[in-house]
Amino acid sequence: MAPAARGRFANSALWVALEMLGGSVFSSLGLIVIAGLIGPADLGLAAIALALAQIMNFLPETLFHDAIVQRRRLTALDIGSAFWSAMMLAIGLSGGAALAAGWIARWYGQPGLSSLLLALAVLPIASAVVSIQTARLRRAMRFRLLTLRATVSRALATAAGLVLALMGCGAWAVVAQYGIGIGALALLHAPGLNWRRLRRFSLSRARQIGHFGLKCSSLYFLDGMRGRLYFMLLGQYLPLGVLGQVNLAWRIADSLTAVTTVGIVRLYLPLFARAQGNARRLRAYLHESSFLATALLAPLFVGLALSSADLVGWLGAAKWQGMGDLLPWLCAGAIVAIIRTPSWTAILAVGQPLLTASVLAGILVATLGAVVIVSPETGMQAVICWTAPLLLSLPASLAVAGRPIGATLREQVAALLPAVMCAGTIAAAMIGARVIAEPKAGGERLVYELAAGAVAYLLSLWWVRRVVRERRGAMGVGAVPAVPAG
Repeated sequence: MAPAARGRFANSALWVALEMLGGSVFSSLGLIVIAGLIGPADLGLAAIALALAQIMNFLPETLFHDAIVQRRRLTALDIGSAFWSAMMLAIGLSGGAALAAGWIARWYGQPGLSSLLLALAVLPIASAVVSIQTARLRRAMRFRLLTLRATVSRALATAAGLVLALMGCGAWAVVAQYGIGIGALALLHAPGLNWRRLRRFSLSRARQIGHFGLKCSSLYFLDGMRGRLYFMLLGQYLPLGVLGQVNLAWRIADSLTAVTTVGIVRLYLPLFARAQGNARRLRAYLHESSFLATALLAPLFVGLALSSADLVGWLGAAKWQGMGDLLPWLCAGAIVAIIRTPSWTAILAVGQPLLTASVLAGILVATLGAVVIVSPETGMQAVICWTAPLLLSLPASLAVAGRPIGATLREQVAALLPAVMCAGTIAAAMIGARVIAEPKAGGERLVYELAAGAVAYLLSLWWVRRVVRERRGAMGVGAVPAVPAG
């Protein structure tokens, strides 16, 4: 990249990281505090309502989002067609949800669920606005504005949820945190939609964009359904106590994985999309994104895996002690997800998402088949059923990038070697600290391990920065081409 382009990219990376951090702080920590205030019964009722709301929002959120970012040339007709198609779909879903709210509440035997669903029924419309405008900002790489708006909306949502929880409103506190977050972001986005340019609509253009968007949505559907069906099956084999340990360990690893992989996609999808038609630039961006993502993020999961036993022991709850043995395996699966994300993002950018959908479908079938065949009786067996298909699918996950991107498996593996060195450095430092601090108490030993890992990670970052500077000059990628934001 040219110096100016490198500056823009580094600035974008910083704002993407801040958005991910803000989302984790406000959404996750806020929900934990609210849940402690309202109690498990109200949280369970809210969980049912939010699960149904997320199903309603799925298509308005995903159908046109990546298609707008990926499109090589975006016109006002494209945006208008996508916007009004998403709005019509959202209005239909909102109306259906409002009509079905009473019936759903009776089916669950929870009269209070009806009012919650009626309040959430309007959200698909807000989600459609958020999806289209967020895609336009991502395409233009205006991550600073996107991060500021998202942070403000999440802060307002969390504050509203906490106030309602303190007022004793029960499930409404959680519903408000979710709904106000989407609604506030839609209101912040609305003035920037440029309504005059949205007047035009073409059914054929909407079908064209939606055809690609439907392929992208299938990826999110396959990936999301794997976790849901996995735990549905485990409930037939594991005792509830063991199932709870597996579920909590899985949520810890999965939430961190989601934050990192979503950050990679948001940062690099616009960059790959701008390089369509230039095979050399695509390969160079793939090499750099794989190198940076794995070298910066994979060592964090190595550190979590090595410290998991002492970390769970430090928490002190005897009923969760088994998690210390489960987290390392789940962290291995998270590292696989990080490794494959850059190549899958490149495939998405060049318009061939069905290649990755085939791999995801294979992983889904292998995971569910492993659970049925193994019939797990312990948490470790259950976690291996989840992780083993991911590990075995890694060569296929990298190989699918060969045809559309032109990157060989050898080139992609070479980009991962620095991450192996960084992870090895952190592992050696933490294991050495554990040996030195072995006689000490668990909490004190954990501090030694984390401190050693942090120092090793900072040294790795310094080394990665030097390598990036040297390699960028050798790649000769050139400046990032400009693409109109639409």
